[in-house]
Amino acid sequence: MNALLHQIGDWSIIAGDFFWLLTYLMLIRLAFMDKALGIPVLAVCGNISWEFIYSFIIPLTPPQVYLNILWLFLDIIILCLAIRFRQTSEQEFFRGLFFYPGIAACLLLSFGAMLSMSCGFSDWIGKYAGFGQNLIMSLMFLVMLAKRQDLAGQSIYIALFKLLGSLGMFIWFYMAYSFMLVRTFLYISIFTCDALYLILLYRKHRELGLNPWKKF
Repeated sequence: MNALLHQIGDWSIIAGDFFWLLTYLMLIRLAFMDKALGIPVLAVCGNISWEFIYSFIIPLTPPQVYLNILWLFLDIIILCLAIRFRQTSEQEFFRGLFFYPGIAACLLLSFGAMLSMSCGFSDWIGKYAGFGQNLIMSLMFLVMLAKRQDLAGQSIYIALFKLLGSLGMFIWFYMAYSFMLVRTFLYISIFTCDALYLILLYRKHRELGLNPWKKF
């Protein structure tokens, strides 16, 4: 039984990493296609901070550290696309004269928050910082969808792959570590927000007379 649970955990983290990689690649692809970014800049800055910390400051064990470096590289590309398409992507308070200072402040604050959280809670694998960042990202996707009048850069597949990627990570943590109320609360919140974003994105496609399954 323990061997089976161990295998489930191993396959779940592989699936989670795979779906997260698909999420990143589709975000980049659609950004070039639509000339707009389909992820909030705030979320990108948080991702960069987490990936940098757990690649170089508190590196995770291989092969996860190599995936973190790959994700960091892809997120830097996404941040460059956010800068390139900033005129067509409505990105919270990152606009006008506050665009570059806003990005710099977000990077510094997210970096400081995650590093201090990791050290303060002796969390050397980034589970609290990672799930906390994931929840913020899920909330920001909902805000982005509510604020925008179009679906530029967004896809039902991106929403679905993000949900599945987070699910895979949570199953692995559940199998590898004992039950923790905070971590369970964070994931339930992430899953709820991701599912809500998926449903609302689907409805938005239908309202605009678009087939949500054709855009990928």
